[in-house]
Amino acid sequence: MSGVVFPGTARSIRVTDVRQSGDDVLISGEILQRAQLLKGESPTFKIQIDRSAGLAQADFLGSSVVMRIDE
Repeated sequence: MSGVVFPGTARSIRVTDVRQSGDDVLISGEILQRAQLLKGESPTFKIQIDRSAGLAQADFLGSSVVMRIDE
């Protein structure tokens, strides 16, 4: 978690699918309030989690972002 907050970037989501293969987890879903989306922002999302590496990867405002997972 970050102490920095970017206005307009919080999203309510609905998870539509979760798939696990070994240490990899793929979470898919959609943004609920589509009117809040920024120009070019997709209403769907995928988060790929590599539990063995402790990393998660997802798009954030059109750019791929890798995040470290704290357990």
